[in-house]
Amino acid sequence: MSLPDGVTTFGATIPDVPRTEPVTFGALPVCSIGSGAVEVTAVSVHAGSGIVVNAFGVDADLADGFGMDFVDLSAAGFDSTAHTLEAPCGTPGELAVELERTSVGTGTAEGFDVSYRTSAGDTEDLHLPFIVVLCAPEDSRTQDC
Repeated sequence: MSLPDGVTTFGATIPDVPRTEPVTFGALPVCSIGSGAVEVTAVSVHAGSGIVVNAFGVDADLADGFGMDFVDLSAAGFDSTAHTLEAPCGTPGELAVELERTSVGTGTAEGFDVSYRTSAGDTEDLHLPFIVVLCAPEDSRTQDC
């Protein structure tokens, strides 16, 4: 599993995120490398605080990339049991994650760790450099909140 060529650090700051409400992000580009499919087994916050990953799913077609909305993964049109991806890097697939701000204050994630299993049975990890800030409604000090 890999990131398509040219993908560097990217992110989003979302103001006024109610605590414990789902926020789903899609259009996170990923691709399988080599032959065969990969199975995404886990997605977790790389570093940060106050944000958890509640669910994730993959889609082999990034063309219509979901974006972001204050809905859970299924309402965003993703299947939380769809974890197998076979998408070459020339036509990447889409990873979607349902996040939740769990802290009283603003939550941050300095990227995500994606664990996966190859068709050969090997387990590996991929760092997704997607920085997320989920702003508490009362936060006026954090930039862009």
